[in-house]
Amino acid sequence: MEKIIKKKLSEVMTMKLSKKVIIKLFILLITLNIILRFQVVPHEIFPDSVFIHIMVNSLNEYGYARWILHPLSLFGNYPGSECSALQFLLSGIFQCTNLDMESVIFLYCVFIGCFSMFTAYIMAGEIFDNDIFKLLTAFFLSTSPAILAYSTWTIPLRGLFIVFVPLLFYIMMKYLKSKKYVLLFLPLLLLLFMTHHLSYFLIPSILIFIVLLISYKIYALKPIKAYKVIPIIPIGCAIFAYSIPVLTGKFVETGSKYAPIADSYVRYVGIPIIFSIGGLLYLIFKERKTFGEWFLLLSLALIIMFIYIETYMKWYMPLLLIPFAALGIFNLINTRSVKKIAPKILTVILITSICFSAYYQFIHFIPDPSKRTLNERFLEESTYQGGLWMRYYLNGSSISNDRFFGNRIFAISERAYVLVPHLTINQIYGFNKINISEFKRNPITSEEFWFEGYTGPAIAERTWDNINKMYISYQDFSIRYFVENTRTNGDVLWHHGMYPSKLLHYAYEEKDNVYNNGKVRIWKL
Repeated sequence: MEKIIKKKLSEVMTMKLSKKVIIKLFILLITLNIILRFQVVPHEIFPDSVFIHIMVNSLNEYGYARWILHPLSLFGNYPGSECSALQFLLSGIFQCTNLDMESVIFLYCVFIGCFSMFTAYIMAGEIFDNDIFKLLTAFFLSTSPAILAYSTWTIPLRGLFIVFVPLLFYIMMKYLKSKKYVLLFLPLLLLLFMTHHLSYFLIPSILIFIVLLISYKIYALKPIKAYKVIPIIPIGCAIFAYSIPVLTGKFVETGSKYAPIADSYVRYVGIPIIFSIGGLLYLIFKERKTFGEWFLLLSLALIIMFIYIETYMKWYMPLLLIPFAALGIFNLINTRSVKKIAPKILTVILITSICFSAYYQFIHFIPDPSKRTLNERFLEESTYQGGLWMRYYLNGSSISNDRFFGNRIFAISERAYVLVPHLTINQIYGFNKINISEFKRNPITSEEFWFEGYTGPAIAERTWDNINKMYISYQDFSIRYFVENTRTNGDVLWHHGMYPSKLLHYAYEEKDNVYNNGKVRIWKL
C-alpha cells in the first residue's frame, strides 16, 4: 500500500490531478470546515459580533440604514457610522430565509468558511499552477486560526474582508491575460472598502500590481537577463518598507517598534508559518518568476511597513504568508531525499496544523466554571434568556450597568431598546444625535484619517456614564427599565473602571425587580 502511495505521489508532482480526485478532496475539505465551525459555546462570540448584530436588527426593523448620514458613512468614515457591506448582506439573508438571526449567523459563517477554500484555490492557481500547491493553499488558509476565528459563530466586519481578498488578488493577476477582469476588479474593490478599514492595506498590493504591469510591457520589448540582480528587488523593498516604522515611528501600534510581535503572527497563521520561510527564500532566489509570484513576493515585502499594527495585520498577514508555506511544503515533499517518506511527512504536517487550529478553536477558550468572570467571550445562556424575555415582555427602553453586557442583551432583545455607550447604535435608535460641527476632520497625513475619519466628543459614552451617575435624568431618554449584570455587585463596568451605579442603587431602594435569573436582573424604574 505504501509503495502505491509513493508512486501516486511521485506522479502527482509532475501531473495534474483528475477532476474526480479534486472534487473528492474538496468534499472532504468542505466537511472538515463545517465540523470546525461547530462551537463548544451556546451562542455567538463577542465582542464585535453583537454591534453588527444590533445594526442588522435595525435594518430588519426600519427597512433602511439609519446610520448612513453621508456617503462616507458607507465606508465608516463619518461620525456615528460603520463600514456597511456586511450589515446589508446579513439583513438580506435574514429576510430571504425567514430564519432567526442566530441561524443566519451560523449559516453565514459556514458559507464564508467554505468560500475561503475556493478563493484561496483560484488565487493559488495564478501564482503556481499545480494542483497540490493549490489544494495545500486552500487547506491551510481555510483552516488557519485567522480565518476560523472570524468565521465561527461571529459576524465581525473583518471576516468577510479576509475571505474576499484572495478573490481580488486572483482578479488582479487574471487582468494580465484579459482586460475584461477590470469589470470585476472595480466593484469588488469598492465592496472591500465598504467592508472594513483593512482595505487600506490593499494599497501597497495595488501599487505593486500597477508597477508590474508597466514592467511586463517593458520586459516584453527588451528582455532582461541579469537574473543575479533579481533577488535584490524584493529584499530592497522589504528593507525600505521596514525602515518606515523603525525610522519614523509611523504605523507603530504597540508603542514600541521593538515590542515582540512574533507571537501574534504565529498564533493566527499556525504551523504553516514555519514552512513559509522556506517558500519565501525559494521564491526570492528563483530566477524566472511568474507575474503571480512577483505580485505575491513584492506585496509581502511592502506590507512589512504595517507589521507593528498587530490589531489588523495579524488577520491580513496569513493571506500572504500561507501561499509561501504551501510552496515550502510542496518543495519539501518533492525533494529527492525525502520522496520516500513524503506521504508520512505530509500527513504529519496536515494533522499537526489541524490540531493547532482546533486547540484555539475548541479547547483554549472552553469556559472554566471554577473561575468567576464578569463577562465571558461569548453570549451566555443567562444573557440570551434575559434578552428573549425583554423582547416579548418589555415595553420601553433600558440601560445597563455593564457596557459589554448591555450590548449583548440588546442584540437579543431587538425592539426592546437599550441605551449603550456606542454612538453608532445610540444614534440609530434616537438616544443621541450627531452635530457634525462638534467633530473635526482628521488631516489626510494622520493615521486617524484612514481609520476614524473624524475626531469628536464621546457623546454616547458621556450619556451612558452620566445616567448611571444620575447627573442627568433617565426620564429624558424615555428609559423605563434598568438591566443589571448581577456579577458586578451594583457597580458600573466599562473600560474607564468600576464604580457604584447610583441609578442601580436607587432601583434597589425604590423600585421593583420584574425579572431575575441569577445573573440578570431587570428593574422597573
